[in-house]
Amino acid sequence: MNKISIVEKLRSYSLPTECVIFVMFVITWMTYDRKYFIVTFPLIIIIPFILRLLFDNSWLIVATAFISSISTGMIKDDLGYGIFFVIGILTASFSGTLLAKGIRSENKKKRMILTVIGLTAVILSGLNYAETWGTPVGYLKAKQIIEDYIDKTYDGKLKIESVERSFLKWSGYYAHVSEEGRPRNKSMIEYYEGQRSISDTYHSQVNGNMMDQVSNMLTSLVVMQTDLTDYEVNLYAKFEIPEGKYRLNDHFLGDEPINVDIQLQPDFNWKREDNKKIEVKVYKDETDFAEDAYKIIKVLQNTGYQYQELRVYYFLEDGNTTYEVVLKEGGTVDADSELLGKVQKVDYSKEKKQ
Repeated sequence: MNKISIVEKLRSYSLPTECVIFVMFVITWMTYDRKYFIVTFPLIIIIPFILRLLFDNSWLIVATAFISSISTGMIKDDLGYGIFFVIGILTASFSGTLLAKGIRSENKKKRMILTVIGLTAVILSGLNYAETWGTPVGYLKAKQIIEDYIDKTYDGKLKIESVERSFLKWSGYYAHVSEEGRPRNKSMIEYYEGQRSISDTYHSQVNGNMMDQVSNMLTSLVVMQTDLTDYEVNLYAKFEIPEGKYRLNDHFLGDEPINVDIQLQPDFNWKREDNKKIEVKVYKDETDFAEDAYKIIKVLQNTGYQYQELRVYYFLEDGNTTYEVVLKEGGTVDADSELLGKVQKVDYSKEKKQ
């Protein structure tokens, strides 16, 4: 059977309308959900092309793609992404449909023009699709790189659930990961193609959770062991833990040195519980400030943590000047009178001008 007879046979054949609508809805849904390897193949171009070869109504194919893309965005409750999705689906499905329409055309001149235009549109849509949804080679390469990173860094503590293209950045792939034995603990690890680098969101989450845990614990100790309240102390602990040492919800072991910033008498205008205004204590001088600062430092020194830096500060009424004291590399004090000699008055307005 020669080429002409194949085209003529295609012209005489037509798929049921219901079949075309169903297939387009399925392909659109699959294209929207970017978590699967099969989506890296441009099926939203290939399938409309095949359908148009076997079906005579181009507009039904494109219209179904449009309606199903909007419907999918509404069902997924993600119309923000859906706007880009609809545009991508329309251009891709239209290009495949146009090429097939050119091939099926009975008019030789029209067939040549539509085929050239359609082929150009398919190439452009294919390049755009690869940039947005990725490619099979890019997907497999990114997955392997992330798997190697997980094996080396976490030694079996994490597993990949799925991999998908970074839609907004268009520069890589990210893996949805979960902890072995704790499937509810989920996060992401991203691979950037251009930079050939890994961005470990899971580690950032673990580190962030650990810092919040330590900050809350130290604040509670200060409140329990001094006459200060949590409205008078704003404490934040900062430190960096090794990758792979902890998991989400683990407790900090205290092996790593930490930095602690404590602001005394932060200007909170409202209580969090009863919405009543509270009076903010005003420190008259360095001696007054050193008395409360020592209470906090004494509590922190008894925790057994390694402190790379302890900083306690209080903003004066001008909003630019502080009383502050900084202890570095395990420095200790045994009395508020000793701490008083370390209190400095710092003017931050001068730093802003510089």
